[in-house]
Amino acid sequence: MLKFLLCIGIIALCGYIGQINSKKYTYRLKALSDFKEVIYLMDCDIRQQMYPLDVALKRRAEMSDKYLAGFLNECAQKINTNPNERFEDIWKAAVSNYKDKSDFLLSLNKEEMKLIMQTGKRLVFDSDSSKGINAIINDYELKIKKLSDIAPGKQKLINALSLFGGFLLVILII
Repeated sequence: MLKFLLCIGIIALCGYIGQINSKKYTYRLKALSDFKEVIYLMDCDIRQQMYPLDVALKRRAEMSDKYLAGFLNECAQKINTNPNERFEDIWKAAVSNYKDKSDFLLSLNKEEMKLIMQTGKRLVFDSDSSKGINAIINDYELKIKKLSDIAPGKQKLINALSLFGGFLLVILII
């Protein structure tokens, strides 16, 4: 009886581990979507509402998720404290600080982190920058589309392999 309960526990644990690992794709999609949305809305705030960059960042932080709010507030605060520092450097420092604090940013692969890091370099909010902002948003949309196409299959594969591993462990125990 004890062996049977142990086997059921192993299969359940392996299934749970598979679910946790497959959630990374959901986190990646959410992180990329959130960054894309923030960039678009900041551009609208700056162009249409004529907010300065630090105010637009604070405004987006108030309306964003917890992990993104801290990131945006840090960027706004650094702009206020050191107005001569380039926005690219401020953005990179904030991404570096928050990539280890957030499940969403931790789940991103190198290519996606590179896109987010380069966003600060490519972000320019002036009257001629609409093409640049649109290019950034298009890059995010391409990444999101690519990831959303492969995510369901990968998630199923991860879950199936985890359960299969659990069954193999059960066979070894028996």
